[in-house]
Amino acid sequence: MDNQRDNKAYTKLLTALEKNELHRYLIGEGDYQFVNPFVEEPTDIASIFISGFNHYVLNNDPATLNAQIKAAMLSLLSSPEGSWWTIRLIKAYLFQFHAGALKFEIPVRELLPAIQTSLNTHKASLQNNKAFTGWRFEGGLWQQVGIDINEINTTLTDENKIVL
Repeated sequence: MDNQRDNKAYTKLLTALEKNELHRYLIGEGDYQFVNPFVEEPTDIASIFISGFNHYVLNNDPATLNAQIKAAMLSLLSSPEGSWWTIRLIKAYLFQFHAGALKFEIPVRELLPAIQTSLNTHKASLQNNKAFTGWRFEGGLWQQVGIDINEINTTLTDENKIVL
């Protein structure tokens, strides 16, 4: 990633934290969007993770950021698209974390009960939702969620797997 993108991701993260808008930063809403023609999400998750969060924890308390990420993800889980986003974010996080690219932690185990509840609540809405990547699947975003959960579950212990 280039320095301009790195600096922008970090600056936007600081703004999001200051304005209590980390949930918007996570999904690239409004001015927090990072466009990358090579990613299918509306924002470039690698930019926010590597250039934003990793930079932040170099100079700040990682525990504070981890708690704010958890709160933002819990907020996202209140909507169908937010639950899709949370799954996409966790999948990207686990992939990059296991590759050794991240210096922060998302408390995935702590989020699992809320994720399970959100997915059960929003299943019908996600099945009919063709937004973002949903247009590629007959089952809409729900089908994408299923694919992502299968990949996520390969990294989790049996007692922590997400069940659809």
